[in-house]
Amino acid sequence: MTQHDDARTDPDEGLTPLDRWLDEPTRPSGSFFLHVKGEATRGGVSGHALAEWCARMRDEGDRVVLLTVARGEPPEAVVARLASAIEAEIPGFEDRMAPPERRLPELLGRLAKRHLAPPSRRLLLVIARLERLRARDAADNPLARLLPHTPPRGVFLIAGLAEGSAWARWSVGPARVASAPLLVRAAAGDGPLGEGDVSLGSGCSAVDAALAALDRRRQGGGSWAEIWAGALGSVRSPAAGLHEGWVRAALAEACAAAPTASEADRARDLLCAWSAAAPAIVHEPGAQRALLYDRLLDRGWAPGAIAAALDAGEGRPRLARWLPLPNRDRALRVLFGHGSKVMSVGLSEDGETLASGGEDGAVLLWSVRHERVTRALCGHTGAVTSLCFLPRQEGRLASAGEDGRVLLWDLAAGAVVSTLAGHEGGVEAIAVTGDETGLLAATDGGALVLWDLRTGARRWTAAASEVGLTSCALSEDGLVALSGSHDKAVKVWSMIDGSLVRVMDGAPMYSVSGVATAGGVVVASAYDNSLRVGSLADGAALAVLDGHGGWVKGVSLETGGRRALSCSRDKTLRLWRVDGAGGEGEARGAEETCLWGHQAMVNACAIARGGRLAASGAADSSVRLWRLPAAGEGVAPQLGHEGAIRACVFRGNGEVLTASEDSTARLWSTTSGEELRRFAAHLHGVTSLALSGDGARLITGSLDRSIRVWEIEDAEAGPRALYGHTHGVSALALRGDGALLASGSIDGSMKVWRLRSKEGEELRGLGVHEGGVHCCVFDRTGRLISGGQDGMIRVWDPEQGVELMTLAGHEGAVFGLTLTGERLFSAGADGTLRAWDLRRGRARGVLRGHEGAVFGCAVTEEGLLLSAGGDGWLRLWDWEATRCLASNWGASGLRCVTTRAGRALVGDSGGDWWMVGV
Repeated sequence: MTQHDDARTDPDEGLTPLDRWLDEPTRPSGSFFLHVKGEATRGGVSGHALAEWCARMRDEGDRVVLLTVARGEPPEAVVARLASAIEAEIPGFEDRMAPPERRLPELLGRLAKRHLAPPSRRLLLVIARLERLRARDAADNPLARLLPHTPPRGVFLIAGLAEGSAWARWSVGPARVASAPLLVRAAAGDGPLGEGDVSLGSGCSAVDAALAALDRRRQGGGSWAEIWAGALGSVRSPAAGLHEGWVRAALAEACAAAPTASEADRARDLLCAWSAAAPAIVHEPGAQRALLYDRLLDRGWAPGAIAAALDAGEGRPRLARWLPLPNRDRALRVLFGHGSKVMSVGLSEDGETLASGGEDGAVLLWSVRHERVTRALCGHTGAVTSLCFLPRQEGRLASAGEDGRVLLWDLAAGAVVSTLAGHEGGVEAIAVTGDETGLLAATDGGALVLWDLRTGARRWTAAASEVGLTSCALSEDGLVALSGSHDKAVKVWSMIDGSLVRVMDGAPMYSVSGVATAGGVVVASAYDNSLRVGSLADGAALAVLDGHGGWVKGVSLETGGRRALSCSRDKTLRLWRVDGAGGEGEARGAEETCLWGHQAMVNACAIARGGRLAASGAADSSVRLWRLPAAGEGVAPQLGHEGAIRACVFRGNGEVLTASEDSTARLWSTTSGEELRRFAAHLHGVTSLALSGDGARLITGSLDRSIRVWEIEDAEAGPRALYGHTHGVSALALRGDGALLASGSIDGSMKVWRLRSKEGEELRGLGVHEGGVHCCVFDRTGRLISGGQDGMIRVWDPEQGVELMTLAGHEGAVFGLTLTGERLFSAGADGTLRAWDLRRGRARGVLRGHEGAVFGCAVTEEGLLLSAGGDGWLRLWDWEATRCLASNWGASGLRCVTTRAGRALVGDSGGDWWMVGV
């Protein structure tokens, strides 16, 4: 987090908020960096004061490591010194055989597990003078290579960074160290919030203060529309992250201030749009209008209404989308209240109350009907990992946390009525027995504990796993308990004495992350992106559910065990039929629908008793409510690929073509976004496309080593196949006259094919690149240009097989090439775009701005350059002025881009394609 204080005469007073933050009961469990000013200037903290503070904290019992960065010291050297200092401070935990890049995080992990438990033990890592770090170049952020982004429980990092250019450049952006939203305290008056108005906490008090200020403004006559306009105007500088929490709170207040239901819906849409776009806006305020335009478009707004809301006189901003994404937000409600990741959710039996637990230790109670927080419960000192309502004991809720405690709450009073403590490590999951006299707790220390809620005593403890439990569940008859573990097993235990009954069949490849049981079936989620369905009666494996594109984080079962809801790192929830009782097309394991909307990993999900309402919580700090379709109810098809889009091209006639890692190429309408034809014959991912000049023939290259030629208008005719590569095909290019086709392979070779009306003939082979060919293109004179893994760009005479020139400059693979006249542009893994003069065979300049690999580039009709980055950013450049003119953020890494007639077609790693105006 970032802290700015008013000027003080006593420099040590600047550390008082740091004391308050560390002692805050709801502080995050080590997941923030706290930046303090590194100089004893106006309002700053001197190095002497920081050293004295460290000595005081050590006297109070904390383990403290204080390190000062030497001038020009690389981050890697600081990491090595920090590891050595920690090993000297706490001997016995070193591992000299650990690789350098893993030494520090593994050391902190061992300490958190074995030394910093209970969580009252703290290790404070204080690193002063970060501005002295040596950056690789002007665009480099060395903080991203310095410290782990999510330090384990009990580890707190205090980083001193003097204000200035390094502060502004390093402490914001996608690679910024502070990863959670910032909360802003109320300004003294009604004027604009300034840099002095930033609070150190992340608890509910900061939100309450912000909302109190907004309430004063509303009572003063401000409408919800004026609040929205003021929120937009508050983001004007690179330090806009200081205002993010206030904007979110302002829009939440705008929803409440709207005089009619329709205006409340509009205000809610604006809040959802802002919350989804905020991380990117903080990084790049100049992209604000394009980003908000896209999000409102996805929520069904008309272009004119969006332009009016954004006060965009030009209508659609540059690089704003022309079409909604096919997988638009389907949430019934989107709720914001947490200042950090949401780790757990629970729904009351009547579906009227929702509970959510945050990484900051807070539990929020929501009224589902009124979409607002009714009470905040602050008692945990670490992330809240699991929540259970006790319906028989009206007004009771159990919560579990990484602090190793289970708390039983009286919701009416907002007070803890019972505490179950003494667990080995943190509590990862809890389940309450049907008669509500017992509570089962699974710990990351590997113990499964059954508590008696009447007496607060343990009934039994089972050593369930040597590597830690992740989840637990209880059978409906209360006879057995289940546990999921990092040892990949789902185990069944007797509720009488905690003895092992059986181990379920069909273990996944990686750890079990969640387990649920109902109706005689057991469903376990796993980190191998799958779910396993088994029989509770005999442990037999029944089905494997595949479909998620990332870790499956948790699972919840509908009453009766008919359907399961899963949540995943791929930002989606999926609803599955698991009882096998459906009709045709609804056999066990069939996916019924996919729910999109979250902007980050979905950590938890829950289904209400009736099976039609569900809730989810995610790392984007939001809680979403979903209306689930009834069994067998028709669901709109999901548009888009199931794998990353690797190539795209305009066809004309309002159509585009895309190629994907899901083994297909597809033809789409640019007016409706609907799929018109699917080209499915390849056995592995389709990596490249080429389109004939008349748009009649499509050529696809695949990792299955084949090239296929399709007649687009003749859906009945099968494709012609060209074989010759011994490894996967990774690049294609068609000469302007359509007579020659060039193909590149992942083994570094290229082939030139002569295309005829009925067949293709291999003309020659070229062994050109070391490590693989990523891209190739023909220039207007017929020369072939290729870029590869070796960082080289080679120019060839394809007819003779003669290399004409080699262009070297990229510090890594070359992923994209595009031409305009005699100028060639290239995109590389080193994050740069480079221009080359093909006449003289030399470099003309470099553009830097992406944080990570640039996978594609294209030139517009105006001669401007577009770049698509793995960091999710699409950027438009004035090459001559070396200036970025506009940006848009795709929320997932971009893989390809092409232009035509004032528009650009973009494909991303999530399988979506989108079109923007340039």
